Amino acid sequence: MKILLPVSFFLILAATLFAQRVGNSYYYLAYYSSTLSGAADAITIQAPTGMQKDAHFVYAGIYVSAPATVTVCQNGANATTTALTTARLNGAPPSQALAFSASNVGASAARDCGPPNTLPIGISNIDLGKYILTRGANSNLTISIATFTGTWQPTIQWSEQ
Repeated sequence: MKILLPVSFFLILAATLFAQRVGNSYYYLAYYSSTLSGAADAITIQAPTGMQKDAHFVYAGIYVSAPATVTVCQNGANATTTALTTARLNGAPPSQALAFSASNVGASAARDCGPPNTLPIGISNIDLGKYILTRGANSNLTISIATFTGTWQPTIQWSEQ
């Protein structure tokens, strides 16, 4: 008898294994799953006004059921819907950064997008080590998927210090 585990199990397991507390850093995870039919989608991690720590991104693990194109952008207009629960790793207190699924993050003059990433079927990792949300600023990081038909499951991991 074969036991099939959902892709999310492997993404969460990988994140937990890499979440080793360093100094005063705490690690967090935002996971989202959506089945799309010819639609675009996005997940956003956002620093609210008054955030007391910087958020340093680690990676994104993304499962897609068909080839897809995703883009990582920073500092779009603030997302306001739909709030997403974050997972606390390594005994962390609640995250100060906010997560949004089916994000309505918008374009802005300050928005900075990297090149599109073409993902094959399966799980792909994107290094997010160069992205930081600074404390006190209304800044965000968004991973968006272009018009797509299939299932996508993005997972974003970051630390707050």
